[in-house]
Amino acid sequence: MRGHSVDGTDVTESRHRTPRRRRRTAAAAPARAVSYHPIFNRLPHPEVFSADQVASIHDTALRVLEELGIRVLHAEGRRRFREAGV
Repeated sequence: MRGHSVDGTDVTESRHRTPRRRRRTAAAAPARAVSYHPIFNRLPHPEVFSADQVASIHDTALRVLEELGIRVLHAEGRRRFREAGV
């Protein structure tokens, strides 16, 4: 891609000549002392679904898995299911 400066000169070459900043390696980075304290949410959790709705969603999910099944694409996953007898 070619770029031009305000005066019309080609700036493509100069853009590639500028050295990039070198990233610090893990050894060169200074160690930081952090003292984070645990954060707790004290607000009440809102009920999005009633217990009946959650049961209905769960039953429907089990029915879909039973009737349609799933396709496991990863070979390691298929091996684990096969070893588990599924």
